[in-house]
Amino acid sequence: MKRLLVKIHRYGSLCFAIFWILQILSGVLLVFSREFDDAVVLGASSQLVSADAMERVRQRIAREGGSAGEYFISGGLAGQVDILGEDKSGKLRVWRVEGADGRIERISAWSDPWWDLSIARGVLLFHKSLLAGPTGRIIVIASGVLLLINMLVGLRLVWPQKGRWRAILFPKRAASPIASFYTWHRFLGVWILPFGVIMTLTGLGLLFLPSLQRVTGSPAELPEQCEAIHGDVQQHSSARAVERAKQVFPNAETVVVTLPNRSNICYTVQMRQPGEWRRAFGTTRVYVDSRTYRVVSAWDAVEAPASVKAVTALYTVHSGEWAGMAGRLLAVVMGAGFLVLMLMGIRLWWSRYGLKTRGSAKVGGLHANGN
Repeated sequence: MKRLLVKIHRYGSLCFAIFWILQILSGVLLVFSREFDDAVVLGASSQLVSADAMERVRQRIAREGGSAGEYFISGGLAGQVDILGEDKSGKLRVWRVEGADGRIERISAWSDPWWDLSIARGVLLFHKSLLAGPTGRIIVIASGVLLLINMLVGLRLVWPQKGRWRAILFPKRAASPIASFYTWHRFLGVWILPFGVIMTLTGLGLLFLPSLQRVTGSPAELPEQCEAIHGDVQQHSSARAVERAKQVFPNAETVVVTLPNRSNICYTVQMRQPGEWRRAFGTTRVYVDSRTYRVVSAWDAVEAPASVKAVTALYTVHSGEWAGMAGRLLAVVMGAGFLVLMLMGIRLWWSRYGLKTRGSAKVGGLHANGN
């Protein structure tokens, strides 16, 4: 049985190594990609975001023949906002805006072409779909399932028997280089693989997030009162809608504002309260009627059922945000450690393969010489 598990672990790793390495590498980069995008590329101002400034930018986009759909904080450093909408050609674009005064700093793609994506958006799409749309998403799901199985097999192989923990956690110098390499590979596996299983499980859960939200009753659907009946949609002032939402949750920070459209007469103001786990994008929501600025409905994420909080926690755990900066740094370290673990495994296989090849060649030479 153990020999079979070893073969599954070894050849599974070799066959899918390239996908797994790319997924892990992009995941490591993703942890701080928003901060990098803001600080290095743009230079965030750290000023407070003005809803009035966002409204002026929306009107400017409309005058140029486009239409804004929503705006949201960049998620990196304070003071930067992204406005998502269509340009005059109907293509989805992202306007990066200085939050305090509405100055447009960059216009980039939302999904394609890939070379026109921002750094943060490009890394995110690669991590979720390999920049290959629905086909890439299927590949990522399949790769993730196989990675999870391979991790569980690897964990079963490296898990010490009773009384062997000290030998695993405090490895001694081995007699040969290959044996030494295996010892350290196993040592890393004991520390890294449990973390990797959690990260892979939560990552797979995020790929099915809409379905999980429907099952748990998360506020994914608009209230019935927000459905537009006769096309009576108005966009007078998103700033006023944000002001009304702040009256409901005065201590919350506004993170996303979705504007009314042909099928929705409400402003959806997404907020983050102090009690939420998410670092930037909280899930508290307030729905404001665009005609009367009356609060139609509100969703308090802090008081949400445990099942809903569990779904929300998928991203928090996957990104390391559950423990703040320390958790995010831990995610980077563990991700880098898993890359090292995989490369060590490949190196170990190559060393053993080389020994077998040299051994076979030597035996063949002896037979050829009549020995």
